[in-house]
Amino acid sequence: MTPEELWRIPELRKFRYWVICDVAVGVDGRIARGRGVLGFNEEPANFAAHHQAAFLQAIEGVIGSL
Repeated sequence: MTPEELWRIPELRKFRYWVICDVAVGVDGRIARGRGVLGFNEEPANFAAHHQAAFLQAIEGVIGSL
């Protein structure tokens, strides 16, 4: 299995850094999942800002699946 398949990121080699945020929430017996994936090349690497954006993207996915 290639890294692209493992992480489900077709453009994995396009960016130097990646933030991947998977969120799963149980609500009334239902499981809702969302995923945020952001790649970037900036230096210095601002992981905090990109992590926040990926987290919000994952939460939006959770909300959309409910």
